[in-house]
Amino acid sequence: MTHSSNAILTLDVERAGKRSTFEAADGAMLVGSGSHCDVRLPSEEAAVEQMLIEQRGERVFVRSLTSDGALRVDKAAFDEGELASGTRLTLGELQLRVSVRTQQKRTTKSGDSPTQTLITRAVLMLGIAVGGYHVLFPPADGGVLQSAVAAPPLFAAADRRSCNVADARDAAYQAQRWALEASLKRERAPFHPKDGVASVGLYEGAEACFTTAGRGDQAERVHDTVAALRTSLEDEFQVRQVRLERFLQREKHDYAQREVQVLQTFVAHQDGEYVQWLGAVQRELNARFASAVGSR
Repeated sequence: MTHSSNAILTLDVERAGKRSTFEAADGAMLVGSGSHCDVRLPSEEAAVEQMLIEQRGERVFVRSLTSDGALRVDKAAFDEGELASGTRLTLGELQLRVSVRTQQKRTTKSGDSPTQTLITRAVLMLGIAVGGYHVLFPPADGGVLQSAVAAPPLFAAADRRSCNVADARDAAYQAQRWALEASLKRERAPFHPKDGVASVGLYEGAEACFTTAGRGDQAERVHDTVAALRTSLEDEFQVRQVRLERFLQREKHDYAQREVQVLQTFVAHQDGEYVQWLGAVQRELNARFASAVGSR
């Protein structure tokens, strides 16, 4: 039996006494407030894409993606370059620490005895059996993190906005106003799903008012726009649900917390069992992180 090392890129994020740790499977992390980022930071602290962290062997390279000098090392503005593993950076109220953690991996040499090989296989099979048992039969004390609540439709037919005026001229004015507001919110949708969801209702109202005003061509264009936007948001909403479920099952609580926060913005306009469940999951994850930090 021999050992080999496997370097893993990690990022610790600490704010107000709470710490979260993220790992990169592919040796790179895009960090920012955008929903597409690997590590998502609060929008009041970070840009949509704040920095890129790359691992090259056991070395760490960090590149700031903004020119505002917000990212700092030892109180000095940091642009890009190699950092020693364990270096601390600051970004507003956030404390960040980038490092490369070495994980030991066991490998079996051809010269190992049959008995050693059998023992190794037996241990692996036992681990698989125990893991499978906990997936099929979750621990009784798993609480809210082991529960699941079906998500409601992101857009309900009953919520569809209609035109609130009957006069053609007033309807045209209202349609243009709603279409402009919807367009502004749509631009923020990739980073703030709540705005994307709100823009759908505004577009629907604009479509209805363009129809009332007798402007069929404009109504049709708005219809096509909102249909594509609705589909895009529904798809992302579903993907986020699946990712949260998997992260909870695998006890990757840092990643699960990020998904919960994104899902909460999707359903900010709703209330019900699913919204309450997301809130309960968020509170449980926060409590676990607070407990972990307090025990250090």
